[in-house]
Amino acid sequence: MSEIACCGIDCEKCVKFKDKFAEKTKEIIKSVEESNLDHWQEHEPREEEFNYQDFKKGLVWFEKHMRCVGCHDGGGCGDCIIKSCCKNKDIDNCSKCSSFPCDKVRKFKNDMGIDIEKNFKVNE
Repeated sequence: MSEIACCGIDCEKCVKFKDKFAEKTKEIIKSVEESNLDHWQEHEPREEEFNYQDFKKGLVWFEKHMRCVGCHDGGGCGDCIIKSCCKNKDIDNCSKCSSFPCDKVRKFKNDMGIDIEKNFKVNE
């Protein structure tokens, strides 16, 4: 059974969940450093522009920020109105709320583009 976030997102399908992407990125960083790509990149003729330092900086950013344990275990977006509401009502997710769908759900959809009502229909 998949872990379902407060907003109905299937955490198992999220690239950040359980650090799956971050760990793969960490492996790429290690391979890039071991292969001495910065030296290789300077001498490789190329038609398109490529900035090795920006590439490496991007990898480090992904490794650092693409990590989440799920909102039920303290992860997710820290200021998420849906997570806060569920926590305050002591419920696992919006579908368990007697007011569902509410104005917070509609605002979340407008602000974040995440259709919570649809998420729960898909995850049923």
